[in-house]
Amino acid sequence: MSFEQQIPQVFDASPANTFEVIKAQYVSAGRWFEDPDFPPSPSLLPDSLKEENVAWRRPVEICQNPEFISKGMTRLDVVQGKLANCWVLAAIASLTNKSKLMNKVVPAAQSFSSNYAGIFLFRFWQYSDWVEVFVDDRLPTIDGHLVLTHSIQKNEFWSALLEKAYAKLNGSYAALHVGFPSEALRDFTSGIVETIPLKPAPATQSIWSIMKHCLNKGALICCGMPGFQGKQNEVGLFTGHAYSVIKVDQVHLNQTVHNLIRIRNPFGHGEYTGCWSDR
Repeated sequence: MSFEQQIPQVFDASPANTFEVIKAQYVSAGRWFEDPDFPPSPSLLPDSLKEENVAWRRPVEICQNPEFISKGMTRLDVVQGKLANCWVLAAIASLTNKSKLMNKVVPAAQSFSSNYAGIFLFRFWQYSDWVEVFVDDRLPTIDGHLVLTHSIQKNEFWSALLEKAYAKLNGSYAALHVGFPSEALRDFTSGIVETIPLKPAPATQSIWSIMKHCLNKGALICCGMPGFQGKQNEVGLFTGHAYSVIKVDQVHLNQTVHNLIRIRNPFGHGEYTGCWSDR
């Protein structure tokens, strides 16, 4: 089998198979799209869910008045579910601060009302080009609730559908189990990604100075700590887990300069309890 044959068939550039053409056909027929290349199956799910009573439901079957995007796309719309894919979600949360890039990956002019056909489009950087990935909107649920990525707003679904499209690109949801934010950042931005180890520390600049410079230049930054996945340390941070860097700042107190870093946990819960926390 050639390399080209091994590449997942996530898009077809022929005019008859573009997203717009396929959607128009289903709208005209009054039918909802069912993706033949990524059908609902327990085999797509992580091992922890394969024996669960998972039902694949569309947003219109989950809640009343579902919205693709509600009041814009923000990092609060990205909450981790029962899949160890924080490396993906930290990158997505960082991406929400860059509206131009975000709209490239997640075309905003999609909805559950106007010409709804159960098909949604996303874009990712692959093989030196942007590729289009479209999916149907059947999502894994248990007792009517999303079990993977979801928004704090229960009727908003762009993040869940983006995760599904990225899972399709990679072959399954299970394929997203554990990874590096650098991989996802490249796929979402087409940018050049640099990984900076904390040990040994950079010789010429502090990590804080590097992050400050990069954020001022518009870079997206994620971070994490090595160690056993999911273990919480004494100040509430998780090892083996990815965070998105939101901001760096300096505080001058008692003639001392304190360099601070603000990060967000894709879990959407938990609290840092160390110095400068709310406690």
